Amino acid sequence: MGVELKELAFRKDRVLGWSKSQRLGHLRDANDFLSRLTWTCRNSSDHVLALVEGEASAARRNHSRSEFARPDGFGVIDGPQGRCRFYLELDRGSEPIERVSEKLRFYDMAGYKKDPPWVLLFCVHSERREVNLQKALYQMEGLAIATSTLDRHLRDPLGANWLPVGEHVRYPLPEVPSRGIPHPQAHEDDHRLGGIIRE
Repeated sequence: MGVELKELAFRKDRVLGWSKSQRLGHLRDANDFLSRLTWTCRNSSDHVLALVEGEASAARRNHSRSEFARPDGFGVIDGPQGRCRFYLELDRGSEPIERVSEKLRFYDMAGYKKDPPWVLLFCVHSERREVNLQKALYQMEGLAIATSTLDRHLRDPLGANWLPVGEHVRYPLPEVPSRGIPHPQAHEDDHRLGGIIRE
């Protein structure tokens, strides 16, 4: 098609480096999450994935809010319930729970209070990991927090997969923003403790 190889910014050393990288599995799972959601929305009669971005683009988008909050993906879904804007944090169990939940503090510092609803999704590798993570997370003003497993999401991305923090019922992703977001003083103690796709 008249495209020079150098225009593709292809680097053999980079490709070979990725094949040996410990981050390859993480990148693959994040891409699986976003790709499956994209495919499902394209085949849905009432949901449209208006925007989806991979890790690099999502990080650039969020950098103006916080350089420390680096999501693994970003998306915007339009459906019967309205618009849902979400950040994805994909967890493969390689870090302690405390390290994962600490990410919430950086999103809190970024401030999402002026333009809700936003959703922060923690997608984990097992049911047990989700139970333990739920205990470490806390609610925030302006940002709904919800957890699920990657297996659940891949089976049915628009199904009732997501468990908001502090609740006992799962909801489809587009309905998560409708869950109540607390007053900024409601979890002052948790804040003081610090809480525990395009490329």
